[in-house]
Amino acid sequence: MSGLQFKNASFAVFAAEIMKTREARTILDSTVSDFFGKWDGNGDLKSQFAKHAKRIIQRRLTQSEDRHNNQELMDLLQHPEVMEYIGKKLPVSMNSLVEIVHLMAVSLENYPEEKQQEFLNEIFASINADKIAGILTSLAGTIDTIHKNNPTIIADNLVSILRQFLENIDLGEIKNLSENSKTDLRALITRVNDLLFEFPAKLILILSFIPGISNTLLFFLEDLVKRFNALPADILTDLLISFFKEVDEKTVGRLLNNLAELIRQVHTGSALIGDPGSPRFSTEFARKTGTILKEMDPELLFKAGNALIDGKEALLKSLYDAAWEDPDFPELALKQMMATKNSKIRVIQQKIELLDELGEEKAGAAIAAAASEWNADGFAELINSACSMANRLHQSSPDLLNGFVTEFVDALDLYEIEESVTWISRDLTGTFKPVIQTVLPIVVKDLVECLASGNNGNEEQITAMRTTLRRFIMDEEIYP
Repeated sequence: MSGLQFKNASFAVFAAEIMKTREARTILDSTVSDFFGKWDGNGDLKSQFAKHAKRIIQRRLTQSEDRHNNQELMDLLQHPEVMEYIGKKLPVSMNSLVEIVHLMAVSLENYPEEKQQEFLNEIFASINADKIAGILTSLAGTIDTIHKNNPTIIADNLVSILRQFLENIDLGEIKNLSENSKTDLRALITRVNDLLFEFPAKLILILSFIPGISNTLLFFLEDLVKRFNALPADILTDLLISFFKEVDEKTVGRLLNNLAELIRQVHTGSALIGDPGSPRFSTEFARKTGTILKEMDPELLFKAGNALIDGKEALLKSLYDAAWEDPDFPELALKQMMATKNSKIRVIQQKIELLDELGEEKAGAAIAAAASEWNADGFAELINSACSMANRLHQSSPDLLNGFVTEFVDALDLYEIEESVTWISRDLTGTFKPVIQTVLPIVVKDLVECLASGNNGNEEQITAMRTTLRRFIMDEEIYP
């Protein structure tokens, strides 16, 4: 190849060199064999001519192969002048191809509708679906046969290709390209958006495809689910169970274990590389969140939140208004709500039963371990903080709570409340009478003992309480 000279060469020179390559001679030999093979075998003059012509051409191809030392096409393409020539001619060829396709499309557009349909029908008819299906079936059968003796043939070959790819690719350059292309990509996105908004009508038309595509997907899902529902219940259930059985539960278990270990590792690593009492992940998350919030408009954020709340409320009201038109809906909705509550109760009951089955010793140890994890100090501090905040709120706005309670009480219908409490108390008191007789004496007795004088230096408040209670029982006047 080093002796080849292509400086200022014409297309004929390049074409001649290409025809000398092994790949071109193979294609030409196959073409000649197919062409003259149609004439061969009849024993007439045309058959004799085809046989001699085929022999002569194949001899010339063999001589050319010996003379040019079996030159490869890839070796020729590596020649700088060849690549330079192809680089110059390729855009022209591509443009010519595009021009031909464009002319065909314009001509097709100007055809009568019948001709257009005929043209498209011919294109689709030319697609040999049987052959394609046969190819895929044959390949699947071949690979399946090979897998019986070599079950990792595809993995072996693909991994080998991937290894060569990874060995020769410079991911550092790819990363540099990605990093250095941010400005270019952002400029491209910005300019494309600018261009779209220069033609708002076309932008709207582009966006109008989204509902159509969504509707098509929805129709596909609706039709698919409808066909599943058309199956007999036992077959449908058996089908879904068979899908579920195919899930590798051991792999799922290991996946969950690894995810749990990943979370634990991140938590441990965050504590190790962070400051004492301040894990690194929490610090970085707080810093990132703070930066995000600084870029946001809090008023706008809460306005958007209120808009979402209003939208959710309007949506639920609309749904319930529409659903309540069905006379069966209220009963079904309430039954479903009770079923949900009953399910939660049964789950809690099962937890208690499982804890009881552990035995007294193990159950006691489990409850003690859970109690030791409860942050009692933190809960107490929460109550302290809430009371402190309530006291400060009362000091700054002493009428706030009273006004709120007054507004609440004024809005109540005391007649309805009295009627409700009357029958509820009458019905439930009789029902809970055994419970009340069992529990209330114990509670009252212990409560009275707690309120006995001489406890924690609160004698004055306790004495005042006892005096007021005695006067109330004796129907005496009660004064502050």
